[in-house]
Amino acid sequence: MQILSRVFIDDFEDVLKDRYDKNIKLGPRLETSGVEEYIEKYLEQKIDVALDGKKVEVKYLGKEFQNDMILFYIEVPGVKPFKEISVKNSVLMDLFEEQKNLVHVVLNGRTRSMVLISDKDMDSIKF
Repeated sequence: MQILSRVFIDDFEDVLKDRYDKNIKLGPRLETSGVEEYIEKYLEQKIDVALDGKKVEVKYLGKEFQNDMILFYIEVPGVKPFKEISVKNSVLMDLFEEQKNLVHVVLNGRTRSMVLISDKDMDSIKF
C-alpha cells in the first residue's frame, strides 16, 4: 500500500521547529542535517493505519519538494486483501487546531474519502 501526504513546506518546518529544534531549515535548497530523522519520528507519531482492525506497520520512505509543498512517500508493506481500513492522520493538528486532513483511499479503482479534524483524527472505510 502506498501513501502520499502533501503538506505546505513552511507549515511542516514550523511543526518541526516547535517539536524538535528551533533552528531547523526545510527546503529544496537548504536543509538542516538530521531533519530526515525528525520527519520520520513525527510521521510515525501522527499516521496510523489498521486493516480489518489490526494495526499495520507504516514506513516512511522519503520526500520530494514540489513548489511550496513537500510530498511524503510512505508505505504499508505486505498488505493482504482487506474489507475495512482505519486511518489516523493528525499531521499538523498539534500546531493548527483548525487543521483538516483529507484522506483518499483507492481500492480496485474505487475512491473513498474522509476528512480528519483534531476532534476526530481517525476514521474508517468499509469496502
